[in-house]
Amino acid sequence: MSHYVRTFYTDGHSMDDFQIMGLEKLNGLNEFRKTIEQLWKAKLRTYRPYGINVQE
Repeated sequence: MSHYVRTFYTDGHSMDDFQIMGLEKLNGLNEFRKTIEQLWKAKLRTYRPYGINVQE
């Protein structure tokens, strides 16, 4: 279990506190989707050290 998961659950949270929301609906090639996903990760600053994603 990762540090982030442990912190989430030990701070009194549950799956009721968790929400998933789509940012954009994409059609097309897988490479296009991957490129857009990387752009969103950068824009939302979800890469370490600010988030849990690792830059590829």
